[in-house]
Formats: sequence, structure tokens, C-alpha cells
Amino acid sequence: MMKIILKSELYNNYIRKKLCLFSKRFCLIIPLCIGVNCLAFDFDYDKQIYKVKKDTREVILIKGQNAPDVVVPARVFDEDDRGYRVVAVSDKAYYNYDAIRSISFEGNIQEFGENVFTGCNNLTEVYMSTVPAKFSENSFSKSKPILFIPHGSIGKYEKADYEKYFSQIKEVAKGQKPILLTVKNAEPVKSKIKPVPSYVCYILPETGWVINTVTHNGKNITDKIDSENRFVSPSVSINAKFRASFEKRNDSRIKDAEDIKVYASGSNIVIKNLNPRDMVTVCTPTERLVKKFRANKTEATVSVNPEITSYIVKVNERIFKVML
Repeated sequence: MMKIILKSELYNNYIRKKLCLFSKRFCLIIPLCIGVNCLAFDFDYDKQIYKVKKDTREVILIKGQNAPDVVVPARVFDEDDRGYRVVAVSDKAYYNYDAIRSISFEGNIQEFGENVFTGCNNLTEVYMSTVPAKFSENSFSKSKPILFIPHGSIGKYEKADYEKYFSQIKEVAKGQKPILLTVKNAEPVKSKIKPVPSYVCYILPETGWVINTVTHNGKNITDKIDSENRFVSPSVSINAKFRASFEKRNDSRIKDAEDIKVYASGSNIVIKNLNPRDMVTVCTPTERLVKKFRANKTEATVSVNPEITSYIVKVNERIFKVML
């Protein structure tokens, strides 16, 4: 698997996380009617399982991930790249998950089921949005973590009587929100790190693939990656973003600057250093054709759907993967 490893330069207890790239999402067609609503089918997204509410584009998280820092995105995508809004967390979704230390809900969760966090004895931090959700009486059982909420929303949470669920409720001032390094590939992957002046990112492609182009916050930093595929960042800002493209090839290093380069720019894929009459094909990870054409210039730009987070680009016989 392709992995990215992050390591903080500021702390002795270095943060070292492996983020698996280009993992597949599987869709299990299991008609079922349980919990908050009658549900149509479920699917795996970023190692958590969601169940679709019947006749809606909304999902309920039914089985979470047992990891130190968990992020529940506002939107998730099934294997056909259809987007769904996460609106609820089902009974026992994180039951007895002792690895969890913090969990962040990026969207507006409306409801938490029974015993969602029961047995999560190491859970100390919960991050939520501006709108309070409805908790069941025993959502946390004996666990009473600290709740962090956006600045200016404390009044809403006090009215909702959240103090019985949490040991403290703290507003997060603007600029103090925990940093999320976003790595986008076949699925969005987020890793929470502490505010640091610099960090080290290792990009390790799987066997048979090499790095083609890497951008950091929109800037091409491919030439700053050393022989170990390592990049030392400048000062970290909120929601720092890495985007990378990879080529299927057996040699180990990036070719010279005049070679074909493929990278994302906003909702476009840019292909540079083409030769006239090169055949270019752009498709989704599920091989749905987006565009196929012959190059008539040295550079081509293809508009794509930003909700699909990675694409396959073929130039003649060469194959590239690009994160959007």
C-alpha cells in the first residue's frame, strides 16, 4: 500500500502515523431496518461503516474505527462515488473501543444512539460543530470527556444540558483549532497533529509505483523531496493539504523536469510535457471514462468532479494516479 508517515519535529514523543492510500471501499448490499430510521444498504468508508437512510442521501455511522484520533467527516462516498451527509451515530458504534483518545465530528450530527462511547475509557476529547446533537442518556456511560466546540456556540450547548455528558465544555478560539493535515487520494484521509513550526512528511509509494508530482497547499514541491521521498514542511497552517500523483513504473526515482507531469489544480487535472498526438485518457478509480483525446499541445487541462477524490490518467501506455 502507498503510505504517508508524519513526524513532528517539535516534540520528543514524535507523532508517527501511517496513512494508507488508495484503499478500496466495499459496498455490502444488506437491506435492513434498525435504529433511527429504515435503512437501505451499508458501505465502508475510511475504515468506518455507514448505513444509508432509505430514499435519502443521508447516512448513519454504525461501526466506527478503533484508533487514537478518529475523524468523522461531514460527507462520505460509496463505491460509485455518490456523496452522503452523516447525520447520526448508531447504538454501540464505538462500544468498548479502548484505543480512542479523541474524536472529531466535522458535520452536524443530529443524534447519538445508546452506549455509543460506553467502554471508551481512554476517550478524553470530543470535537463537535456549532449545532448540539441529541444524546441518549447512556451514550457515554462512565466516560466524561472534555467537549470542544466552535467559538461563540457555548450558549447553545448550555441550553442543551450537555454538562451531564462531559466533564468540561470549552470553546475553541479562532486560530486554535487542532490542525488537520489532509491527504486526499481514493478517500479523504485526515490526521490531527499538534501546532508545530515544521514537520516531516514521508511519501512511500507501493511496489511498482513512483512519485510523479506532489503539492503542498497548492504549491508544487516535487523538487524539494529528497532521495528518501521526504519533505520538510514550512510552518504548519490550519487544514494543510498534500496532493500527490503516482506513476506505475519499476524504477525508483522521479524523472527529469521535462518528463510528463500530472497534478491537480482546484477541480482540474493538469498534464504537462505532452508530445503531439499523445493519447490521453482520464477516468475515475472505478474506470468510468471522463475524457479521452489526442494531445495537440504540450499541456492539457481536464475539468473533473471535485467530489471524486482521485483519478486515473493514462498517457499512451503510461498510467498515473492523481489526488484531487
